[in-house]
Amino acid sequence: MGFAPLLKSGSLTYKGFLDFCASIEVDGIELYDGLLKELDISDLSRWLGELNLKVASIDIIASFAQPDEEKRRQGIDYGKRMMDLGHKLGSRQVMIVPVGLTVGITLESAKRWTFEGLAECVDYGESIGIKSTVENPLYRYPAPLPETIKHMVEVAKEIPRLGICYDDGNFLSNGEDPLACLDQIASRVHHSHIKDYKYVDEGYEGSMQLGSKHVAYAPAGEGLIDFRGILEKLIQADYRNYLSIEFIGKGQQVKEGTSIGVKNLRKILKEI
Repeated sequence: MGFAPLLKSGSLTYKGFLDFCASIEVDGIELYDGLLKELDISDLSRWLGELNLKVASIDIIASFAQPDEEKRRQGIDYGKRMMDLGHKLGSRQVMIVPVGLTVGITLESAKRWTFEGLAECVDYGESIGIKSTVENPLYRYPAPLPETIKHMVEVAKEIPRLGICYDDGNFLSNGEDPLACLDQIASRVHHSHIKDYKYVDEGYEGSMQLGSKHVAYAPAGEGLIDFRGILEKLIQADYRNYLSIEFIGKGQQVKEGTSIGVKNLRKILKEI
């Protein structure tokens, strides 16, 4: 997501983004469905092949929490279409981001409709060889939703074949302990988002409040998150999938922060 503003503004071309990823020798890339709509898939597929890059996952924003049954159906069908697209690009995994209306919808209704939509998408994905994961099953209902881990544990129990995308930063920003949360879902983690934060002064551009303090994005391994502890727990749980780095900054900061994060994670992995 950190590269999305650059791509949307035209400051960075899609081919330029892929060239950068190849230059820092990542194994794969995670793609956002909104950006995919703007690309010629045949061009993207050719570029990926030329650079020997794999699609680690595709993020699909689908609206399930809708009172209107037809709109819920549209959200599910959209998720399936994006899975078909991922399949064409060689991806074997997607992350579904369930969104929808918030006003006038009870939490129980939102959960029921969201879980039903996720379950149908999981079944469809399996039929074409794609694993579905979810980062937060009740994303933006409302934002921020307290007790993120509680709902992740609940959806994992409700939909046994659904994988979890573990995002350390989401837990931290929601006031939860990333390591303690990982303990509760480690066996179900099939994808991982890696991001880090540093303490900054109030008024720092791009900062957000965390308790009584303010934080902003930092290159992975140079901030508050205990990545050694996280990676050790993932290894103990036999996690063998991608570590997808998220870094948000302005202009070249995105490239610099991402590149530093890749180097730091590789160093930690070698030392474990």
